[in-house]
Amino acid sequence: MNRTLDEQSAIHECSLSALFAAANAFGRCNIAHKNDIGYIGWASGHRNGAVSKAHIPHRCGFTLANSLFEHQMHALGQRAQDLARTQKRIGLGKPSGGEVLGHRSDRSRWSPFLGHHEFGSVTLTLRNTSAAAGHERGRLTVLRVLSHVGRLDSIHIPDDLASRVEVIAIPMDGEIDPDVVGDVLITTPTSVPTLEDALSRGVKWVHLIGTGIDKFPLHLIGDDLILTNSRGLSAVPISEWVMACMLSFVKRMPGSFVTEQPKQWNIPSPSFATLENANLAILGLGGIGTAIAQRALPFGMNITAMRNSDAPSPIDGVRMVRSVTELVADAHHVVLVAPLTDATRGLFNDEIFATMKPGVQLINVARGPIIDDDALLRALDGGIVACADIDATDPEPLTDGHWMYSHPAVRLSPHVSWNWSGAFQAMYATFVDNLRLYLNNESLLSVVNPADGY
Repeated sequence: MNRTLDEQSAIHECSLSALFAAANAFGRCNIAHKNDIGYIGWASGHRNGAVSKAHIPHRCGFTLANSLFEHQMHALGQRAQDLARTQKRIGLGKPSGGEVLGHRSDRSRWSPFLGHHEFGSVTLTLRNTSAAAGHERGRLTVLRVLSHVGRLDSIHIPDDLASRVEVIAIPMDGEIDPDVVGDVLITTPTSVPTLEDALSRGVKWVHLIGTGIDKFPLHLIGDDLILTNSRGLSAVPISEWVMACMLSFVKRMPGSFVTEQPKQWNIPSPSFATLENANLAILGLGGIGTAIAQRALPFGMNITAMRNSDAPSPIDGVRMVRSVTELVADAHHVVLVAPLTDATRGLFNDEIFATMKPGVQLINVARGPIIDDDALLRALDGGIVACADIDATDPEPLTDGHWMYSHPAVRLSPHVSWNWSGAFQAMYATFVDNLRLYLNNESLLSVVNPADGY
């Protein structure tokens, strides 16, 4: 049976005493902390053979300063006894105690209060989720990894790591076993129904299998969590795709192939273009943008790039600019590889297309919403954009009958530029690399800044 805290006559205010009273009522609570602010996550337990579960309002704050903590310990004991009497009166049985799992990076704040606390007939236990999340295998503490993507049986975890890790598959939908806790969560870059519950189980590091995070609920990631993704794993296949798009555009492939004798042999009309001395504009100079530049430079292209910082180019031969109009003004080829953020959404609109030279090629291997589709159609029909290679659309997939399917100047692909035979193994390899760093207490790679959106 499912009951809310109100139905259980539990505590209403968001305080430490409410947390312990919830533990007393439902058997177990799990907490994640943001500095000195506690976030109440979930409570569950057994009462008279029936399972009771309550989702306590997320992010109810309370202070954990030592001076207040001791006072709250006394207060929670009084409330726990009050609750015990209330529950007995309404027929829920007399609770004998509860358990609270607390997690902090600074364990010294908790340590004076860990253990059992007796309040009349009620026993409350405070212990650290880091201890609950792992278990002893010999003398080795095993890291528990909660996984929304199965038990990871299809990937290779090196033997020296496998002995230190336990992977626990949890459902994307439905309910997670109330006893499950873990230190790490591996999940998809989308909004999974059980994500918030999983995050409340003591998780300190979240890894996303994928690169884009525009569909991931970043507001659930507090300052106490580390968020990483598989950024950069698609740099090689996407950069090769972009080069193929540019080469096939200037050489008019596959239109240059014949199946019968042409009117002219040896001399195409009009003549082909070349990439040498052509101007390439790259919006976004992260791992993918850098890989594109590295492949375009040997073709003799003049490369201009823009990124969301004043940092210099990571490679020589790339001119950096700080405005989109300056980026695209003289470009023959414009490539979009920037993340989707508030700053890039709808960025390529009528105003930007108007600053481009006629006959430009536009390649989008980033996210569909960066381009205003109606503005793109006008730019195509007006001759500003001669060819649009679109690998990312909004929505995905496009609805039947969408104009991009049939426009003669659009080459539409179903978001496949990232793909290669080793793509899925590479996604998990990034996680395994970070897993080793995490176990060795080293800084992780591909850390996402939720405030920036990438």
